[in-house]
Amino acid sequence: MKNGRFFGYDICPEMIEKAQNMHGSDDRAFFEILPFPNNMADYSFASGTFNMRATASEESWTEFVKTSICEMYNKSKRGVAFNLLSQNNAQEEWLYYADANSFHQFCLSTLSEKSEIIFNKKETEFTILVTR
Repeated sequence: MKNGRFFGYDICPEMIEKAQNMHGSDDRAFFEILPFPNNMADYSFASGTFNMRATASEESWTEFVKTSICEMYNKSKRGVAFNLLSQNNAQEEWLYYADANSFHQFCLSTLSEKSEIIFNKKETEFTILVTR
């Protein structure tokens, strides 16, 4: 990332504080307490971001995840990638498990036909890549 910049967003102030402590001396890194990105980027990534739904209902969390993905895509010039825990591996009540095919169809119909799904070896989680 020789000439690039990094924008990190989180709704948890403690996560932003930790990121600033670790990377705050890098003048290419910017961190903000926000639910959605507010700067344009070439690519946007969310890894593990949507796994903890805590006390939110599955329906409301699904809507939040979809809205977040759309916001990421709208602020990305080239594409987005995100991962979710697979519904096939549901174990903890407070975690969010998603149907891979349902999210893939959502991305295909809402964002771009250039969408692909990748499962990890045990199919406990999946990553969706969406490009323009």
